[in-house]
Amino acid sequence: MGLLSSLSVSYKNASIDLIERARPGDPDLAVRELVSCGGATEAMLLQTCNRVELYAVAEDPGALAAFAEAQCMPLYAMERAEGDECLRRLLRLAC
Repeated sequence: MGLLSSLSVSYKNASIDLIERARPGDPDLAVRELVSCGGATEAMLLQTCNRVELYAVAEDPGALAAFAEAQCMPLYAMERAEGDECLRRLLRLAC
């Protein structure tokens, strides 16, 4: 069973430039790549004008960070969450 984890960047903790750098050029392709070769079994990307959030379920808790780094996302500016904390963040988005 995999671990739910996320990386996010928003206007609350980053400049517009960093948010733009976190956006993949092709969001659908990025999610497919994360699942096909990034080690995730499930993935989701949320983008708005104020935020970029990437969620994944993977056996390796470092898989999402490794993927973000390979995509040249500003990992140093992104907030990380795993397990229950990640689930709480995701559920807050749904409500």
